[in-house]
Amino acid sequence: MPLQILIVDDSPAMRWFLRRVIGLSLEEVSVLEAADGREAFSLLSQSAVDLILTDINMPNMNGEEFLRKMAQDENLSSIPVIVVSADASEARMRQMLALGARRCLSKPISPEAFRRELEDVLEARNIS
Repeated sequence: MPLQILIVDDSPAMRWFLRRVIGLSLEEVSVLEAADGREAFSLLSQSAVDLILTDINMPNMNGEEFLRKMAQDENLSSIPVIVVSADASEARMRQMLALGARRCLSKPISPEAFRRELEDVLEARNIS
């Protein structure tokens, strides 16, 4: 069964970039996309995912609200989350880690740096 990753970002260009790097980095991977946390929850109610990549600043339900809601759901709280955001103040990143994110990455990010972080998180979960 292929690895399933959910990208949650309101920028189509950023979703494309992440999907492209994922496709070049991993074999047997399926990528789902959502433009905000609300859309992501709709997808999560229909599909199991192994990893979530999320932005912070999005309409309807931002990344912080998304992580808070995930933490309240026992079926979702164990899914590793990597935050990829331009909102990269130290305080904001500490907050996202406290809410359950495994890593916080600052935009813009190079494909190589993103690939390393992705592989580290997947290796730590033994799901690559």
